[in-house]
Amino acid sequence: MRTTVLIPTLLLSAIAVTSVAEQAWAETVFIEPTKDNTLYQHAQGSLSNGSGDHLFVGRTAAGDLRRGLILFKNLAAIPPNAAIQSVKLHLRLTREDSPASNFSLFRVTADWCEGGSHAAGEEDDGAAAQAGDATWIWRFWPDVPWTVEGGDFEALPSIEAIVDAVG
Repeated sequence: MRTTVLIPTLLLSAIAVTSVAEQAWAETVFIEPTKDNTLYQHAQGSLSNGSGDHLFVGRTAAGDLRRGLILFKNLAAIPPNAAIQSVKLHLRLTREDSPASNFSLFRVTADWCEGGSHAAGEEDDGAAAQAGDATWIWRFWPDVPWTVEGGDFEALPSIEAIVDAVG
């Protein structure tokens, strides 16, 4: 199973321009995620890890899929007149079972929730979903489903990368 510990930080390098002095300066902004969750492929859609410490992605040895969801919504640290020059997402891989893995990031197209579920131990198997958790079937468990099981996201990835080492 490929596993990532979520230490995601969105790094924005922006050029801000002041209207009074017409001066430009470069500034780097670090943004923590607003919420994160792991979707565990499960026929009943009743497993989640909304409040867990780890984010899982990839395929297990049994062939089940895991998808990590991350939301960056608190963007108030970006000056309103900034022109964003670059963005970097930092994730740290802490465990994997294969020599190299292709990771893809997709834009999620529907709102979802981070509930109170917290999987036990190393969190590999998820926990019973709690009210509002995102699961394989539900955006907000147990009332609001995804349009497609496994999450609603754009067909083409925003970026892909080969990850071949823990770290």
